[in-house]
Amino acid sequence: MARKVWNRQTLSDGKEYMVHADNKYPPKLISGNGRFLHIGPDQKDPIQYLLKHAPFMSVDDLFGCKDRAAFHDLLETIYHEELGIDRAVFQANNVKDPPILYNLYPKWYQDRDAWWLYSQDEYAFETLHCNLHVTAPVSKNGKFDDKHSMTYILQHQLEFLDYDQKDSFKILDLCSGMGLTTLVLAKRFPNSTVYYNELNQGTRRVFKRLLDISGLTNVIMLDKEEIDVDVDVLCAFEAVEHIQHDTIPKTGQPFPWFDKFLNKLKDDGHLIYYTMWNAEFNPKTGHKVLGHFREYDFDGEIIGHDPNKNGGKVTWDKDFRKCLNKRGLYNMSGRTGLGYKGHVFFFNWGPRLFMKTQKK
Repeated sequence: MARKVWNRQTLSDGKEYMVHADNKYPPKLISGNGRFLHIGPDQKDPIQYLLKHAPFMSVDDLFGCKDRAAFHDLLETIYHEELGIDRAVFQANNVKDPPILYNLYPKWYQDRDAWWLYSQDEYAFETLHCNLHVTAPVSKNGKFDDKHSMTYILQHQLEFLDYDQKDSFKILDLCSGMGLTTLVLAKRFPNSTVYYNELNQGTRRVFKRLLDISGLTNVIMLDKEEIDVDVDVLCAFEAVEHIQHDTIPKTGQPFPWFDKFLNKLKDDGHLIYYTMWNAEFNPKTGHKVLGHFREYDFDGEIIGHDPNKNGGKVTWDKDFRKCLNKRGLYNMSGRTGLGYKGHVFFFNWGPRLFMKTQKK
């Protein structure tokens, strides 16, 4: 049996901690009657995890699949029946580097035409990859419990923000792909209404099948990009970096496109966002990235990539957050964030959490 690296102990001060087996790292304080695990030994250190939380969702809960292998079998059937994908082709492309996307790379890098890209049926394998390996990876046992996944942290965040306690609330899941985050949220929070937003028609057909199998009744598939109701939570995972400029070729432009969704976010509502801005500059995988641009327009300022500055990394996350601040959205997590009910928190990895407020 593998040795536990972190062990729960009561130390000489009478408080509970998670203690590293080899004392390589400082103890992590447990507070809130055993609910909160801090990133360090002090009460002022940000909360890193919820030790007490509702059970995480699984593919069995959603689709009646006993484990990850059974879920992948289900996806194979759906891709075959809805998209006409040969089963052998699906199996060959249900991997982190789908070969079926190889034919898309040359035209994408030449033209950077996002509307062409998102109209391709093969792009459904990009959203498959993104859902299964980035936003909502499924453990071998079939649970959405990978501590470094967005669904794991997302469930933590909304529970921490007391969304379980609300009579009802609305979530917009923007550019949701095959919609695993949409379905996980709808199942985990039955008091919510979750709006599914996605333009790729092939991917929408895959989602509709998954939705029907789930039997969930608190999910609404938008039949247009815009939403007509105000929402409490706006989820934007791997979305804002994919929007091309209205007039400048081969350039991204998150705003004003994103504004039409931010404007539907209620005051004191929450934006949960994550984007791999540096993806195309990864020396190992950067030549196999679809839908990203080499420069972006942030509120009229065109910002590119200078390999000689900032350690070779782009500044686009910082630039994007400045645009959010101008619109009254402020970071909640970390030592300098707004916090929540007097708690400082920084959930390990995962999406960034902002609140729409004029009280900053």
